[in-house]
Amino acid sequence: MAEQQQMQPRQIAYKVRIGDLLRGEYVEQEGWQPNFVKVGERQISRTNIIATIIDIQPGANFGSITVDDGSGALQVRAFNEDSAKLNQLNVGDVVIIIGRPRRYGSQMFISYEIVKKLDSLWLRVRQKEIGDNPITINGLSEPVVNIQTVRPGNVHENKKKILELIRNMDRGNGADIDSIVTNSGLNQKDAENILEELIKAGEIYENIAGKVKLL
Repeated sequence: MAEQQQMQPRQIAYKVRIGDLLRGEYVEQEGWQPNFVKVGERQISRTNIIATIIDIQPGANFGSITVDDGSGALQVRAFNEDSAKLNQLNVGDVVIIIGRPRRYGSQMFISYEIVKKLDSLWLRVRQKEIGDNPITINGLSEPVVNIQTVRPGNVHENKKKILELIRNMDRGNGADIDSIVTNSGLNQKDAENILEELIKAGEIYENIAGKVKLL
């Protein structure tokens, strides 16, 4: 049964406004298929949200933060060992949140995967990025990456190579994208495709223009 679960592909972490999630239709699916929120034509089972923390409820085995991005407020819940990670945050922090939308009764919340503090500038960047469009990926209305353009047998190995380069090249302010591409040993298109895929999956983010960091 665990093997079945591991075979499920990792869903894209869509950039979305909290208000759009709250207004969307929550759909529960059977079996291993992920639940999702229907927003427009999109089925959102993972989210990428940038918002400000307005409340923190710490706990040993259960903790939560409430965040607001200007379009609405939503709770992020963490369980067991993940709950301790929320204790490092403060009210007023701007954070990026990767997680899965869930509903309990009438209340929607985000199940914790990643919460990381950002410079407050990124809240304004995200607001401009999304604008009036309910869902975007990297500022565009449609996905720009087709990971199948990279030879399938090498995808996992090449991702590991890119992640290792980012880890080694980041001296605090991010790893330069051009340098990553140059040092990857891949052709430019393949390397850029992998970087975009890692951003969509929520494993890295572009902290400043032209540079990326691990999440």
